Amino acid sequence: MAGVLRRYLVYPSAMIWPATLVQVALFNTLHKDEDLAPGQWSRYKFFLIAAFAMFCYHWLPGFLFPVLSSIAWVCWLKPDSVLMSQTGGARSLGVGAISLDWNNIVAYLTSPLIVPWWAQVNIFIGFFVIAWVMVPIAYYTNLWDAKKFPILTALLFKVDGTLYNTSEIIVKQHYGRG
Repeated sequence: MAGVLRRYLVYPSAMIWPATLVQVALFNTLHKDEDLAPGQWSRYKFFLIAAFAMFCYHWLPGFLFPVLSSIAWVCWLKPDSVLMSQTGGARSLGVGAISLDWNNIVAYLTSPLIVPWWAQVNIFIGFFVIAWVMVPIAYYTNLWDAKKFPILTALLFKVDGTLYNTSEIIVKQHYGRG
């Protein structure tokens, strides 16, 4: 049916899913015929140089100097403060943390090239209100005994704030293997 209806479902530019627009634009650019002036780079040559530069930008700092992935400069102001560590630390709420790692910058999106600007602003405002306003207010006013637990963690805890031992509920099962 897609082949029969391609005039209505494929060819109109309004039918292209927004997430695929970046790849469509790339493939279209790399496969267009071009008239080059002497000394002018081809699109393919520019793409290869840009891809190599992005590889160096991502691999070298990520491999040799991974601290650049998140810089918690707020914690430098008062290193002994628990409050500064919980709100401004790299592994906490991250208020004021700076990142030079593209994966950290666009962690809430797949790519900022796909999502419209107004949607990015909406996502940031929602994040700001929830993560940087409501969570600290709830935590520091001890809502639902929040201070028994860390402010941000992936670990499991019991009601009294002690670490939950997951090995108590995980059982090895041998599914018919001898």
